[in-house]
Amino acid sequence: MDNSENFASKKLQQANETIAKYGFPEELANKRALTGEKLNFWTSGIVVQADAQKNTFSVTVQSENKQTENTYIISTTAEILKSIVKEYWSGTIDVFLKPKAIIGQPYYYDLLEIR
Repeated sequence: MDNSENFASKKLQQANETIAKYGFPEELANKRALTGEKLNFWTSGIVVQADAQKNTFSVTVQSENKQTENTYIISTTAEILKSIVKEYWSGTIDVFLKPKAIIGQPYYYDLLEIR
């Protein structure tokens, strides 16, 4: 680990300890919640993978120009996952997603709705 990574790791650890000790500032939490709602979106793709242990499934979505694709890893409940596997396996599904704030993992989402 170089010095910048070590510094960032220490700062992240300190921030997490501070939040654990004092909680998340209410104003910032409310702002994050409102911003998060603006980032929720609908997309349509093919169900390509499911993980029953983690209660996740993956949907591959082609871009509008059909030259690139993204795979979204989506968290849900065990019951909904079972239903998705039965009804949509290797088929197209429309999902309403909420981005998760996981550093370094831009394609992790929570499932909000299916249509």
